[in-house]
Amino acid sequence: MNVDEILASFREKVGSDVEIEPQREGRFIVHTPFAFGDGDHYVVVLHQTDSGWVLTDEGHTAMHLSYCAPDTAEGDSGSVVRSTGVRNRRGELLLEVGSGDFGDALRTFVGAINCMVRSRGEK
Repeated sequence: MNVDEILASFREKVGSDVEIEPQREGRFIVHTPFAFGDGDHYVVVLHQTDSGWVLTDEGHTAMHLSYCAPDTAEGDSGSVVRSTGVRNRRGELLLEVGSGDFGDALRTFVGAINCMVRSRGEK
């Protein structure tokens, strides 16, 4: 799947204002309309691995929540994201994109971040 097809899939499932910013070969910043209560946008990165594509927040969500709600940021967010297939690897959220299902993967990934934000009490 090429970048234009990935973007079309993202927009179909998440919204027309999603954009992809190339960083380097196999790495893209995904701009979405979703933001934390303070206006900072969610960090979403799409990168290619040896086994396929992965969405990650590169640990930004946990870092952001630790600033906003330090008393709850240390809790286990695994239960919040476990049912979505999103993994929490020491604070970094990861979701493997299966079978070219880019739009559904982005929707699931952003939904998991939303769940974490709501579970931590941020508005």
